[in-house]
Amino acid sequence: MTSAPPTAETQRAVSYTARIWTLHLWGARPSGLDVALSLAAFALLVVSRFALLPSGPWEWDETLFARGLLRFDLPSHFPHPPGFPLWMALGRLVLPFVPDPLRGFQLLSAVASCLSLFPLTALGRRAAPAPVAATAALAVLFVPGVWLHAGRGFTDTAATFVALWAAALAAWGLEGKRATAFTALVTAAFLVRPILLPPLGLLWLAGALTVRPRRRLLPGVLLGAAATVSAVIGLVVAQGSWKGFASAFATHAATHARNLVEHNPGGVLDLGVVKGFGGPWFTAGAAALTLLGVVVWARRVSRRSAAAWLVILAIISIQLVWFQNRRFPRYAVPLQEAAAPLLAAAASSLAPPAVAAGGLAALGASWLLGTYGPVTEQHRTHLPGWDAVQAAVRVSKQTGEELVIEPGLYPFLSYQEELDRSAGRAWKFAWHLAPASPDSRSLPAGPYVLATEYPFHYFGSLSGREQRFGIVSEALRPLTQGRFLNAIEATDVALPIRGWWLPEAGPRTAEKFMWGGPDAEVLVPPLPPGARLLVDVVPYPGNAPLELLVDGAPALTLAGDSPRAPHEIDARFFHPGRTSHLVFRRAEAYSPGSGDPRKLSVQLWGMRLSKP
Repeated sequence: MTSAPPTAETQRAVSYTARIWTLHLWGARPSGLDVALSLAAFALLVVSRFALLPSGPWEWDETLFARGLLRFDLPSHFPHPPGFPLWMALGRLVLPFVPDPLRGFQLLSAVASCLSLFPLTALGRRAAPAPVAATAALAVLFVPGVWLHAGRGFTDTAATFVALWAAALAAWGLEGKRATAFTALVTAAFLVRPILLPPLGLLWLAGALTVRPRRRLLPGVLLGAAATVSAVIGLVVAQGSWKGFASAFATHAATHARNLVEHNPGGVLDLGVVKGFGGPWFTAGAAALTLLGVVVWARRVSRRSAAAWLVILAIISIQLVWFQNRRFPRYAVPLQEAAAPLLAAAASSLAPPAVAAGGLAALGASWLLGTYGPVTEQHRTHLPGWDAVQAAVRVSKQTGEELVIEPGLYPFLSYQEELDRSAGRAWKFAWHLAPASPDSRSLPAGPYVLATEYPFHYFGSLSGREQRFGIVSEALRPLTQGRFLNAIEATDVALPIRGWWLPEAGPRTAEKFMWGGPDAEVLVPPLPPGARLLVDVVPYPGNAPLELLVDGAPALTLAGDSPRAPHEIDARFFHPGRTSHLVFRRAEAYSPGSGDPRKLSVQLWGMRLSKP
């Protein structure tokens, strides 16, 4: 009798189970020690995730999902198309047990991050000794971008967990009912995060090619198709019509494509995957080890599966750079977690198991120590934009003042409004999108409060009442999406309505000014009784006089060659308790030349009150 050929595992003298869901992760003896080590590793993940959950939303996408649970509206991007059906369904399942929808999504993501230890270790064991595989999995789960986003209300972590589970099944063989489970898991990952369709499709194809006979794939394919069709039907029903669903999807796709062309800059050091790995040196090292891991995988497991690894990782990388915002670290979570099994394979080829595991443990400790500060900051503080919205809502609730909101902060405002409405606290104040927004349809008629993440775009509060919210630390900043990090809530701020270019800093000082064209208009907040308005202005040099009109009434005329000076507009031009429209009217505008195509009429340096 001839014995069976030794497996890759027995060749490396490692004894462990091929099961994915097992507490025997480390291959330690006795068995009780292995279980204790596995529980300790899992407990470390649980504490790191659940004890340091973010204090609230740290990006508007999180509030898009959460607001969508309270009132689903795809055309308004609650959530944004294509709807993320399984993620929304999971959120609805946990909603009765959590204080608010965002917390539910955070908990789901944290659970998925903790459970990722098991499929990651199972994948690593396919080409490396158990202690090396488990250490690599644990280390990668503390990569800065992976840990920071583990407790965030995004789909990235959850979809990655399900996809890794499917990949682990494929790596260890799709015999029996595993073929059906494999297809079901790939489908589930797609329904959690549909944008991952290209790498998920390749993963399914790589696994399906190993199944014999092919008819064993049929139950899973039918199940996956039924789940997908049901999800689409559910989204259409929730939206109210097929036309509403399809038009929202098409509009979002066109907008996303345009934003990628116009607003997706950045070199290698700006890439989210580089920032998410902790910097260029960590990234370069991880990339080199990952490529070596593919070679080791080809030698120890199979060339076909190694080729599948390489193609899937390449597709994810292409998506990161060309089809998503390349600067955002959260999009790199699937790529970073998928590197863990290959890091284990590479490390085990370079050193004995104990040394390889020790090196990976040191790498993981370095990531943990470097990321602890940003994760703690995210837990203890709020996103400045979210803080500004909360402060503005509090003021409007207390005073009844109208609220003006920047379009970027609108998702936060809408989420808070739906939270209050669902709790029976309907708002009694009106809110408006800032006039600079192309979607602005109304303006406040009385006293108002402004929440903006662009304080430089406005002159200061006429009454001096504004609240500025802190900028995040330099350690956390690269791991954010770079938005809503500098925000204010203020009252009595004049609002540029039309005809203005963005503010600029003076040539010799940091003093700010704005260029305006003919009929440039500003909304002036209600002035205190008897107060006069001082307008610091200078006409662009030219013959035509500059006329200042308040609600259509001529209030001041300046010669075209007037020097810069503060000019007073009498209190009688302003109605108590009402906003006023200040127009800078000029018959002519002038071109600065030198390739500047603008037609300029007036230079505004600010406004302030002159009290009686």
